[in-house]
Amino acid sequence: MNLSTDDTARQCQNCGENLRGKYCHLCGQKARNRITVRAVVMDAWETISNVDRGFLHTVVVLFTQPGQTIQDYVSGRTRPYMNPLRYAILWATISVVLNITFGVYEGTQSEISAAFVPEEDAEEFLENQRQALRFMQPFLNFLPILLVPFTAFYFRLFTRSRLPFNFAEHMVAGFFSMGQLSLISIPFISIFLITGSASYSLWVGMVTFVVYFGFVYRHLTGLTWTKSFSISFLSISLGYLSFVLIIMLATLIIMVILGVLGFLN
Repeated sequence: MNLSTDDTARQCQNCGENLRGKYCHLCGQKARNRITVRAVVMDAWETISNVDRGFLHTVVVLFTQPGQTIQDYVSGRTRPYMNPLRYAILWATISVVLNITFGVYEGTQSEISAAFVPEEDAEEFLENQRQALRFMQPFLNFLPILLVPFTAFYFRLFTRSRLPFNFAEHMVAGFFSMGQLSLISIPFISIFLITGSASYSLWVGMVTFVVYFGFVYRHLTGLTWTKSFSISFLSISLGYLSFVLIIMLATLIIMVILGVLGFLN
């Protein structure tokens, strides 16, 4: 069968439906006559970046028009933008891989050890932290994602009089913002490489976290910069505290269950 014939150009090669445009309206498959090197490369890029759903556009507008982007998405105009959860996971994964590769996480652990752990216990602490990091590596990119529901709860609480978003819509804002913050944080690795100190990049990252969320909610609510940054600081601080408390409680419950079952002494 010749894939370049007019018949195949007019019919979906997946389901046989007559084509009405670039994509099949029935199954969604992209129309194509023959597989070429260019087509293979473009398919790979689309799989990685979801460029058909506005990856590059999403990167730009979350810098320039974050409020409009989020308003568009929650109102149903989703086609120009990448899915917010996918966007957050993509950039969080890239950020985590680079931070591990350049030793930022290990540098942070060393500085914590030097500041809070007695010198005689420092080596044991670092080894335990290295083992914990190796165990946690596959899940590190999900930690910012798991924080979003907690910050979304407080952002909704503090902005409910100015922004008629429900909880899920605040999570959309959170996922978009977390993805953009992961992108913004990548250049901060250079601070660690230049200074040799992870604490500088950590503090810069924390301040940027508050500033960017304040920037987003300033655009969404129309509040003053001072109020927006104050709400951002409170929502992120309380959200992070709630997240840590839930993790600690869950860990305690799991340890008790394991103890009752005889898995722990």
